[in-house]
Amino acid sequence: DAEGHYSLILAVNKKKGTLTIADPSSGRGIWNIKIKKFVKRWYDYMDLRREKKLRRWMLWVDPSSKVD
Repeated sequence: DAEGHYSLILAVNKKKGTLTIADPSSGRGIWNIKIKKFVKRWYDYMDLRREKKLRRWMLWVDPSSKVD
């Protein structure tokens, strides 16, 4: 079974083809993953029965944005 959690992408290195991720699961901390490998694993389920898979959805928050 796939485990579900959320992570933050801290940096993209297009030259090396890697992402730097802050991942709270399994004590990984901050680590790098190849972009191609990440894309294969990047999904979530839309329902509790895990029948409706949603691929490649991401929320990006602009660091300069703020709520007044």
